Amino acid sequence: MPTSNDTLWPNADQGLEAGTRPESNVAPAEEPALEPPNKRRCRATTAKFTHRKRAVAACQFCRLRKTKCDNVRPVCGFCRHHKAQCIWGDRLEDRSQYDDADREILERLDEIKLLLHSTWPPSLPFLPGQAHPNATLLQDVLPTSPASVAVHGGSHLPCGGPRLSPYTAACSESLLKWPVFEGVISVSDARIDSFLLESDAEPNADEHDPAPIVAQGIQEEDFVHLCRKFLTNVHLRNPILEGDELNEYAKHAAENGLKWDAASCLVLLACALACYTRPWVWEPPQTASGEGDPLRPPAVLREEDIFAAQAYYLAARKRIGLLGSSIIDFQCLFFASVFERHSLNLLQAWFYVQQASSRLQAHLMRRAKGYQCDADTSEHASTHHLEQRVFWSVFKAEKELLPELGFRSSGIEDLAYPGTMFPSPPPILTGLDPSSPASPQDQGRTQEERSWFFYLAEISLRRTINDTLWLLYHKGEQYWLTHIDSLVRQHAESEKEIALWYSHLPSSIRFDPSGQPNNELSFYLQGRFQDWREYILRPLLYYALHHPTEHKPTQQILACAQESVNVCANSIIYNNHHYRHGGTWFTCRRTFTAALIILAVVLKGERGLQPPANWHSLMKMALTTLGRWGAEAADVEHMRVTLERLFQETCRRTVIPAT
Repeated sequence: MPTSNDTLWPNADQGLEAGTRPESNVAPAEEPALEPPNKRRCRATTAKFTHRKRAVAACQFCRLRKTKCDNVRPVCGFCRHHKAQCIWGDRLEDRSQYDDADREILERLDEIKLLLHSTWPPSLPFLPGQAHPNATLLQDVLPTSPASVAVHGGSHLPCGGPRLSPYTAACSESLLKWPVFEGVISVSDARIDSFLLESDAEPNADEHDPAPIVAQGIQEEDFVHLCRKFLTNVHLRNPILEGDELNEYAKHAAENGLKWDAASCLVLLACALACYTRPWVWEPPQTASGEGDPLRPPAVLREEDIFAAQAYYLAARKRIGLLGSSIIDFQCLFFASVFERHSLNLLQAWFYVQQASSRLQAHLMRRAKGYQCDADTSEHASTHHLEQRVFWSVFKAEKELLPELGFRSSGIEDLAYPGTMFPSPPPILTGLDPSSPASPQDQGRTQEERSWFFYLAEISLRRTINDTLWLLYHKGEQYWLTHIDSLVRQHAESEKEIALWYSHLPSSIRFDPSGQPNNELSFYLQGRFQDWREYILRPLLYYALHHPTEHKPTQQILACAQESVNVCANSIIYNNHHYRHGGTWFTCRRTFTAALIILAVVLKGERGLQPPANWHSLMKMALTTLGRWGAEAADVEHMRVTLERLFQETCRRTVIPAT
């Protein structure tokens, strides 16, 4: 490796003229030999020479290292060798030499450069002949100036670093940076950008080691029973496979043993999820009391069930590396992500979703280009309905994770699925007559029909929520303070959209927004509904808490802000009653967000905006919910500790005991 600057740049000085070098080893007496004296004196009187005679400054990195800089723009040789960012301190000073027109052009170019770095979604390939699905949306909401894409309170990322997510202002961590909490929470808590990534940065030594299997492990005679349990407890919310086919795979594995193929992998994943779940049980509506323990949350799973689930999943993971690019392979990757979500391991869940998305995109693009043999074509004719379900399930899973994780999309939303906006339900459901007497077979078909109504409603709702998040949140909180009239109009339009969506819900999955549904699918759908309402109300609540002194919030804004507080109170109660399922991690984050919003209202003491009367009990309930699941997820425990510190400080400032 070179040990001196001369070996790094043997010809570094050749690019510099004698009059521009900061130091010269040539004696003054020898300079006339280079040029006649009269010519030198003549040129010295020109403005151009006077400007160039100034010593060339080194870049900031070379000046910091006190090394010789060859002054090559835009990246000098030393920075290129060390792969460092080359920054020139005279950039602004150089612009002063230009006239007004040149400076204006340079400023416009800087704006264009910033827009190119901040534009979202990124340009990704989509199927030939398909219109870009986000073209209209981008035209309506794309920022028109660099200031509009800045996220208030966010960290400034270096050039070339990862882009800020358009959902940054929507994630739970962003609330820690709200001005209302300034001086209340610690500086370290305010700097948290991702509980998940910060907790994952320092994993426990045994985090990725398989847990000790104290149960009996894999029992082949239980395959059929567990797969049927899976179809009852898990498949209803994700109907992307045929139940009869899964039962056949389970019978074959029980009779002939497991193989190293996708069918055995799918059976093992189904058994793992069956061990990790239990039937949903209706309970009467809950309220947070003002005394004692607020509510008793549902009991967790038995330890032997958890160990059994891990044993089946460990066997399935050994087969995931052998998967290919067929429909059953995509199903395995999808349910592997579902299991990781049940385990509160969201990074691994994201990785599996990305694998499924990438392989599915390659599969669809290969078919669109006609790169298929006759066998593939005939297989597609028989599995087209399953392909549709896999596509929309992967789409929904990624869109649900994106706002919380802050990663980039795989581009599946740009790969518009040909010919449909929703998956097609099984043909057997189209002939169901609700007025005829219900036989046991018809009851099963009714349950399957309800499952499909829920599945389609979730896809529609997830797509609409993400569009709403992009529209309301991608410009950040500062935009909310300066464009309140636009926010009020957007809120009114979103409320109309919510009412329209709710009016189209089939009766079998419809719920009372103010009550507690009596079936599992309506219960989960109500949670999505609450999340949607909280998202569209939060910007108005933020304005009510942080409005400029000269612009008081109107009664309409205060009413919406108060409704946001009520939604958050109901959300804490709702999220307390949850068994383990694929959305448990999201319910924890919703609980944390709702608790922060209520504490913000308590601290602010805004006239016309009141916290719930039982806010103290609600905070205890939120801490109970987070503590219950924090034992299994370090990021959830980190949220609990952060919320507890904020709760105690709020109680101290309001002279209310935290215990």
